[in-house]
Order: sequence, then C-alpha cells, then structure tokens
Amino acid sequence: MAFPVFETAFATAPLPRPDGYARQEADGANRRTEVEGGPPRVRPSSDQQPVNQRLQWEMNATQASEMDVFYTTTTRRGSKIFLMDVWTFNSYVQKRCRFIEPPTYNYRSFEEWVVSSQVEILDEVS
Repeated sequence: MAFPVFETAFATAPLPRPDGYARQEADGANRRTEVEGGPPRVRPSSDQQPVNQRLQWEMNATQASEMDVFYTTTTRRGSKIFLMDVWTFNSYVQKRCRFIEPPTYNYRSFEEWVVSSQVEILDEVS
C-alpha cells in the first residue's frame, strides 16, 4: 500500500523546525500482568512502540493553505497514515506518521505563518 508523502503536497516543502523539538513515548508502552505471588510482570506492549512528537513549521501563506488541504483531504483529518521527514536528534529520516492533533495556524507577519501539530511516529520506512 502506498502512503501519501507529506513533502509532495507542497510546491516547496517545509521541513519541521528542530528547535523546540519535543518527543515522548506514547501512552501504554508497557503491559502489566498481576501474578498471584511476587511483583507484577511488566513487558513491552509492542516491539515498535509509537512515539508522539510535537512539530512546528515556518510557512508562507501558500504552504499553510497546502498544509490545510493535506490535513483535511489527503489524511482525512488525520485518520490516514502518511510519510514524512522527521527530525531524529541529528538528521531528518522518513517515517510513517499520523496526526494526533489538528494543525494550529498562527499568523506571524505578512506571508509568514507558524504551523504546529502533534504526530504519532509509527516507524522508519525501510
């Protein structure tokens, strides 16, 4: 199955800004099983646990409009998985992602917007 690619939705694709980088493991990373004697058994719920990451882009008005179309139409308001280059500590890597909150559009100045959202990073694309 081919996933839509975030960067192809734009005439000039913006990369997420690495400053303000924030990521955390998704809730439910571990499963606990109570046992009759002793401490509960704790194990990972998955080998590839999703990671939530807050992203921010600086965009012009055209890119902000293209972002809105990508979110609303291409990902069906965040319900579909897409591919995106994501900052991973020292470089950008293409990963499978899904929006977990709609983009927020903040007007900064003439032709300048700051767009932010939170995505769930599922895994790297092989």
